[in-house]
Amino acid sequence: MDEGIQQTETTAAGAGGAARQDGAEAIAARASSVAAATMASRLLGFVRDIIIASVLGVGPLADAFFAAFRFPLVVRRFFSEGALSLSVMPALAERQARDGWDGAQHLARSFLLRIGLWFVPAVVVILIAARPLAELVAPGFEAAQLDRMAALMRLMMPYLVCIAAVALLAAVCNFRDRFFLPAAIPAVFNLCIITGGVLAVLAGWDTALVIAACVSIAGVAQLVILAPAVRRLGFSVLGPADLRDPQAKAMLRRLGPVLVGSSSFQAMIVAATILATAMTSGSVGAIYFADRLIHFPLGIVGVAVATATLPRLSAHHAEKRHSDFRQVWEDGVALSLFLTLPAMAGLLALSGPITSLLFEHGAFDAHAAAMTAGTLRGFVIGLPALAASRALVAVLFAAAMIRQAVVASVSGMLCFAVLAWPAMAWQGAAGLAGAGALASWFVFLVQARAVSRTNGGQANAPVWRAIVRRAFVPAVLSVGVFIAAWAMCGVLPPSWRRWSVIAIIPLCGAGYMAASLRLGVAEARALMQSFRRRRA
Repeated sequence: MDEGIQQTETTAAGAGGAARQDGAEAIAARASSVAAATMASRLLGFVRDIIIASVLGVGPLADAFFAAFRFPLVVRRFFSEGALSLSVMPALAERQARDGWDGAQHLARSFLLRIGLWFVPAVVVILIAARPLAELVAPGFEAAQLDRMAALMRLMMPYLVCIAAVALLAAVCNFRDRFFLPAAIPAVFNLCIITGGVLAVLAGWDTALVIAACVSIAGVAQLVILAPAVRRLGFSVLGPADLRDPQAKAMLRRLGPVLVGSSSFQAMIVAATILATAMTSGSVGAIYFADRLIHFPLGIVGVAVATATLPRLSAHHAEKRHSDFRQVWEDGVALSLFLTLPAMAGLLALSGPITSLLFEHGAFDAHAAAMTAGTLRGFVIGLPALAASRALVAVLFAAAMIRQAVVASVSGMLCFAVLAWPAMAWQGAAGLAGAGALASWFVFLVQARAVSRTNGGQANAPVWRAIVRRAFVPAVLSVGVFIAAWAMCGVLPPSWRRWSVIAIIPLCGAGYMAASLRLGVAEARALMQSFRRRRA
């Protein structure tokens, strides 16, 4: 599917060696490839969560599962949704420009070897100290919950070793301008858990323990699928590597700041989960399921745009093409806002019916659905900021502005720390979600200020004015999406509302796209041209 994006392929210097234009249509084309695969994976993720919700519901032991499950999910997002690529991609582009593709391969293998030497001992320590670690991250749990959480963590932890290797191989695929498979590989994770959950229910096994074991199995399966794919791209894992490679050492040192600078929202989610362990039963589950819902549009848009723009940004920065660099990130931010503003409006209007339709089954009752819907409304306020922030993170790391990215991320975490306690006392889990959303907007503003100096030292104020102009019409249309969705759902009988979203969401989406095309919104035209070219 990625081949349809490409016009020519060479081995010239530049990320992936592909020569193509970098306009809004090209970014939309590459992002749509990632988005299509991500959407399939996220839909499977919803099936996974529906099974988990219907079997485990909410309660003390369910909260123990969600607290343990948070570890592999956060690590997976840290690595597979771009953090490792942000560290690897600029270095690979620089090495390839200097030593060719063979040099880039050698660097990737050296980095994989070094990261393995860190991860394997770390996993062993976690396996041994699972119970004390559970006490540390879930201070509000009782003894039975802590024992359960520790047992589940031990089953899930081997996944961490696999995901580091999977993320590096995915970054190599992206570097070679192959976006679809790396974006689709998380579907394997979901399929393994779905299969394990169904088998556990049918056989009468302990569902939570089976799902925890399937997490580690999924990591092995992802690695087995991805390794042959990168081999077809000319990359072999079993080749020469050098632990003393100075650039590999620098990449590993850079990984810590990259994780901090690109993962402020994930850190907020972890902090919210820890705080929720001391709140009403079901709060941890509400945060988990609301986070899953917010990451559906965020993964499709934010991750897709950042993944599609990072190779081009890295290449342009390495070759000092400042005007091209600026145009790529302007188009990326504008596309992110175009797609997430109506998503925010729709989720605000339909949070209750959506949550009820997806999760209110079996042990997941109406009270749990209402708690999750309220938490979702808190998170969704920050959706446009989160998506645009992903694009800006790619800009900062491609421009080697690691310190600025870290400052923005840490500032957001501090903002969340200030807001979390009063918000939690006021609105519980929903208050924590709202604090995270407001802190995400703060991160975006700090990043925007930093990005204003990425144009070869020249101010980018005209670019930001252009982005605001480009986002104005989508923002106005998104207000219309909210009013239309709320009105259509509101006129229906309560028993019909949960099912009405199946029709309301595509109707509002089609209306938004049609109005955008009619009004000449550049992002809408770029997406439509990309779609037509794929069909042709």
